[in-house]
Amino acid sequence: MVAAYWFQKVVGQETFQSSELNRELKHLGHYVDHVAEALSSNINKKPQLVLQVRKNGAKRQARKVYKLSGEGIKVVESMITLGTQR
Repeated sequence: MVAAYWFQKVVGQETFQSSELNRELKHLGHYVDHVAEALSSNINKKPQLVLQVRKNGAKRQARKVYKLSGEGIKVVESMITLGTQR
């Protein structure tokens, strides 16, 4: 979620794909085996922390496009604030 926050708030990219997240995480040494599943688990939370905004392609393997919800942004900002208070 922090990488997604970086794409949205720092880079200014409105949406992102799981492959973009994983590429950046890999460069930082934090590769995630199933990043799409991690995103899906945050979609299934109440309230939703991540939103799937569209799907490019018709098959199951289609490229899904995501964005953090307002609540997801609040969660990451809270994590950042708590991290700086230590």
